[in-house]
Amino acid sequence: MMEQKHQTTKKISAYIERRCEEEKRLNDLWRSTEEWRELREQELAVAQAARASPKRTGVNVKMTQSW
Repeated sequence: MMEQKHQTTKKISAYIERRCEEEKRLNDLWRSTEEWRELREQELAVAQAARASPKRTGVNVKMTQSW
């Protein structure tokens, strides 16, 4: 029983490690695309405008990160 538990734990750990590596690879691939750069520039422009808004209007706007 303990041996099965140990083997299963090792399999789960190996699976999680492979998934993390795959996620990192896919994220790196996505970040290298022109589409990602355009979306990131848009996001930064919106955040900059939101930070500038309280100076003009006197009303604070709380911005959260999208990721």
